[in-house]
Amino acid sequence: MRSRRWWVMCLFIFCMQTYSARAQTLIAGWDFEGTSLPEGSTGTSRSGFFASAGTQVGVAEASGVHTDRRTGWATPSGNGSGKSLSATSWNVGDYFQFRVSSLGFTGLTVGWDQIRDSGAASNFNFSYSVDGTNFTSFAAYVVSSSATFADNSSADWWSGSTRAINTSYSYDLSTVTGLDNQSDVFFRLVATSGSTDTRHKGAIDNVIVTGVPEPGSASLAALGLVTLLLRKRRCRR
Repeated sequence: MRSRRWWVMCLFIFCMQTYSARAQTLIAGWDFEGTSLPEGSTGTSRSGFFASAGTQVGVAEASGVHTDRRTGWATPSGNGSGKSLSATSWNVGDYFQFRVSSLGFTGLTVGWDQIRDSGAASNFNFSYSVDGTNFTSFAAYVVSSSATFADNSSADWWSGSTRAINTSYSYDLSTVTGLDNQSDVFFRLVATSGSTDTRHKGAIDNVIVTGVPEPGSASLAALGLVTLLLRKRRCRR
């Protein structure tokens, strides 16, 4: 009876370790709380916004590219947080970009918050690439120009203390197997419409990229743990 209980325990450990390793893991996350931009920052691009969370903290990078050199870059209030990343002067083709590595991961998912002033670009495409040059459009979406909160109140912009419930976007890329186990994967939020005025801004916040660890290493690790327990049991006999 004790032998049977032992084997049941070993099987349980193996299954739990394997299941845990197959759960979604945060690869990279950006909340922009540590981002600092000089007052009145302008230019066609900004880069060097490194992930503040995930397995690639300090490595995965966010950036932005615009065609207008008058584009203003800033960190206004985020969605339930102190900061977000914003840009003005939106033209068709301008974008925010996120670069990560998916080595050791499959089944990627990308999520983020996004909002705009009423006169900023409203239509966007979410696209991906493995070389940073050739991008594939995955989904078209529309960005809201107001924030709605759980108590049904609303505002023209995010609140630094309360999360909006209508400005979040998420896409499951698990069917795009070409993104699995790649040294570089690029995601872009590309404007397909422009601003009516160069002063109007659009912003992103709380960006996350998750993936499922490949099963090989997880299963071997779990099997190794079970083997170690069996060896210890034999030594006690």
